[in-house]
Amino acid sequence: SAGSKLFASASGALGAAFGFLRLIGAVAAGRGKEYYQSLSPVLRESCCEQGRRLGFSALFYHELSDALSHARRQQFQADYYAQVTWEISYRRCLDDCRRLFSELQIPFLCMKGASFAYRIYPAPQTRFRRDLDLLFRKE
Repeated sequence: SAGSKLFASASGALGAAFGFLRLIGAVAAGRGKEYYQSLSPVLRESCCEQGRRLGFSALFYHELSDALSHARRQQFQADYYAQVTWEISYRRCLDDCRRLFSELQIPFLCMKGASFAYRIYPAPQTRFRRDLDLLFRKE
């Protein structure tokens, strides 16, 4: 019936979303490759699609490279190298901000993406970001 097809579709989408979130958690815990390999091929592909759409390609390439299919490895490798190239410019901009604000004696903190990239992620290029969040003291 239409109701059971709708339920199956919704539960399939929910299962894929849950699988993706569990994969992110497993990667954070250092068990990403093991968890990824335990997934069905369909769920692996779904996780890769979601990961790429949400900006996790570089992280997946860095952490799951050996376990990825050849096609996904190539795709994520290209995304990873693009992110590495971007990271070089980003780091230069961040260093310029640090230098200029230091010269002007203006204290600031890097927030969110930049802070996480350099403190939490295995390599800064594995943290997708497109801006620089700075916090200044209001005086």
